[in-house]
Amino acid sequence: MWQRFTERARKVVFYAAEEAIKFGEGYVSTEHLLLGLVRETDGMGARVLEQLGCSLNRVRAEVEKQLPRGDARAKQDMTLTPRAKRVIDLAYNEARGLAVDYIGTEHLLLGMLREGDGLAGRVLKKLHVDLDRAREAVAALPKREKIEEPAAPLGPITPYGPKRVLSPMLLPIRQEIAIPEFLFLLCITDPEGMAARTLRELHVNVSALQTTTELTLMRKDQRTCEATLDAILAKASDLANEMQKPLSSAFIVLALLQIEAEPIVSMIEEAGVNAERYAEHLRKVES
Repeated sequence: MWQRFTERARKVVFYAAEEAIKFGEGYVSTEHLLLGLVRETDGMGARVLEQLGCSLNRVRAEVEKQLPRGDARAKQDMTLTPRAKRVIDLAYNEARGLAVDYIGTEHLLLGMLREGDGLAGRVLKKLHVDLDRAREAVAALPKREKIEEPAAPLGPITPYGPKRVLSPMLLPIRQEIAIPEFLFLLCITDPEGMAARTLRELHVNVSALQTTTELTLMRKDQRTCEATLDAILAKASDLANEMQKPLSSAFIVLALLQIEAEPIVSMIEEAGVNAERYAEHLRKVES
């Protein structure tokens, strides 16, 4: 779903993480998403609020007045609360309902209004922002926030093993951009896949790791990677052959660890697992 976010919608989530850290929270909740939305003043979500007579400064002031202050230190595994995840899911539903193939800031606003029970929804209700009126305003806006051009589909990977090795969630990725993070996310999003199972068996919080990777992808510019997709998959295949085991997503993760792909190595090591420990566990797992 994240690959469908417009650049402005990604900024909203990044700003939300910044707001959470600013207020001493170790998680991103609906109120942080709302603060992120009003920071992105050129987004359609902010425009809709202003069109409905709701000042962005007033929204921020009202949220900050009710926002609890935590004492958590900034950390890598900033996770979304269940309510915030529901906002994202509802935003996706709203975008589909409007027959668009991207998720913009306006859809995030509609998601907050639909969720309703979080602090963001309560604040918006207090400021008389109504879901039906907001939907009408969004439907009337020109579609100026465009998702990036879809990347070319990933080529066949049959030489490296069964197609199930890679989850279809993020299949349309360019071979030259942000490969380590995208590929890692591909491997761990399938809860029944070998990568996710291996990490769970090593007592790693896979859900938190997934969210951290998604946020990392949003906050960085896409850049070329020294190791190509073919090289990473070939190394994974070699590692599986060395251990005389079938290729799986777990070996793709091991390949990423062994080539020291950042920030993946740092994220996993922070969870208490290094390449050696990961490889040793794979050797012990029955095929």
